[in-house]
This record gives sequence, structure tokens and C-alpha cells, in this order.
Amino acid sequence: MHSAVVETHRTSGLKFKARLQHACKAALQKLQSAVYTVSHMHKSGLVHVVDDNADIRRMLALVLESQGYTVRVHDGGEAYLNADPSQAPHVMLLDVRMPGMSGLELHAKLKASGNDIPVIFMSGESQAHETQAANSLGAVHFLWKPFNTQEMLTVIDKVLTGKPVP
Repeated sequence: MHSAVVETHRTSGLKFKARLQHACKAALQKLQSAVYTVSHMHKSGLVHVVDDNADIRRMLALVLESQGYTVRVHDGGEAYLNADPSQAPHVMLLDVRMPGMSGLELHAKLKASGNDIPVIFMSGESQAHETQAANSLGAVHFLWKPFNTQEMLTVIDKVLTGKPVP
């Protein structure tokens, strides 16, 4: 451990040296505490983001990674189905309306194949029959774009830790 020491020619130099060593020790303890906190910020679980909009995928990945989650992004249902499978704990943020395979179609395929990944639907323009279909497929939550980031993080945390989602 290194410490900074400043010597003076008077007897008060010993007091200054002791105070400086104490200040360095306190600063080191704070730094170690901060490093411990950052190293333990990794949250357990994988979040799949499935959305055809690259900007939304990028924004969600940045937010989720900043919270310590592992994130995989997919530009649509086919991309998700072609990706390597993941193991629990995991959750999917899934856009309802996408070209090609819709989010509802992807969720139905996953259910039919026995894949029970928890799905949080996202949409900015869904109709009533789409939200009803999402609920009947077993969606754990429905987020309306633009949505509150804290709400999304709370729902993801609850899903990944096995707590009930309101």
C-alpha cells in the first residue's frame, strides 16, 4: 500500500504526516468500497430484445447493460429463432408489430414448441385484439411506447427474480 508523506522541519510535521496517512487510508477504503459495489452490480439474467427498430434495440441494450443485465438483441422473430438458445433466468422484450413475423406470432411459436421464456410485450400502436392476444398467450406485462424506463426495469427484475408482476 502506498501513502503520500510530506515531511516538514518542525514537530508539527509528525501531526501532519499522521493526518495525511489517515486521509489516504480513508480515501483508499472509499475507493475499495466503490470497486466492490461496481463489481457486484451485475444482475443475474439475460434479456432478449426483439424489435425491428435498430434505434430502440440499441437504446434498450444501453439501458439494460448499464443496470448490469446481459443483453442479446434480435431484429425480428426469425433472428431470435435462429439464435443460440438461452437458459433461464431470461426474459424477452418483444415488439408486437414487426415486418415478417409479428411478436404475437413469435410468442405463439415459442409456446407451441414448449419454450416458456417470459415475454414482456412493447407497442406504440397496438389494437385491442392484439393486447388481448398477448394476454391470452401469457404475456407477463405490456409496455406502451414510449414507456417509463423504471417501469420496464422493475418488471424485468421481478420476472428474473420470480416475484409476481402486477
